[in-house]
Amino acid sequence: MVAILASLGMCAVGTAFFLLVLRMVLRPASTPPPPVAGRTVLWVAAAVHGCALLVPLVARSIDDGTAWIDLASVILQDGAGLALSLLAVRLTESSGWLRQVSRCQLAGKLRMPVAVVVMYLPLRLAVDALYDASVRVSVALGYTGPTTQPLLEAIPQMSLVAQLVIIVWVALLTPVYEEVVFRGVVYGWLSSRFPEPWAALASGLIFGLYHDPPVLQPCIALLGTGLALAYRRSGSLVVPVLLHAMFNAHTTLAVLLGF
Repeated sequence: MVAILASLGMCAVGTAFFLLVLRMVLRPASTPPPPVAGRTVLWVAAAVHGCALLVPLVARSIDDGTAWIDLASVILQDGAGLALSLLAVRLTESSGWLRQVSRCQLAGKLRMPVAVVVMYLPLRLAVDALYDASVRVSVALGYTGPTTQPLLEAIPQMSLVAQLVIIVWVALLTPVYEEVVFRGVVYGWLSSRFPEPWAALASGLIFGLYHDPPVLQPCIALLGTGLALAYRRSGSLVVPVLLHAMFNAHTTLAVLLGF
């Protein structure tokens, strides 16, 4: 119980520190990110969750006991989701939507990477502390399932080539896909209909529910909320993409190095 309370306390400290840093290093939020049509959100939701449910099911049906199946499942899921999401946006929005939300509006060429690095540290602290508390609570309640994503657990047994593919895909390409969908589209739509912080919290909850196993969902929801707030205050998808990429790269390298 003491360890759980300590983890929750660290999560609160990290979250508060992140919000303070967010306010200091990014320009004040003016208008919300450009909203998208409700029809787009329905297309995107169908594409993303269809891939999320169908691809792992097919992968398990042909599982030959190798980690390549897990890797192929992630690549197909993310690749198909991104392609369908961009197609849906292109068909229902103006062609300049993605350029508009990805244009960097931070003053100075060095301000954005410095701001991202400074914001990353407290956000990582908060997410890791909440993950630790979530695992401890789940185990205390009798949970015996996985506590990390299956793909991460399989990384140490992969070949060097597969590990390099994982790093490139998870650390570089997945953040682009998930930020376009969950921050650019889902949060963009929510922010046009709900006031803050409810739009950011709702988009973070959707982001958390998208991930497995369930023990990860609270901390991923916190991460998604933080990324949504970073997107709103910066006015650019580039900022949450970089934060997300750093988070994934850090996690993947920690698994590879045995930390």
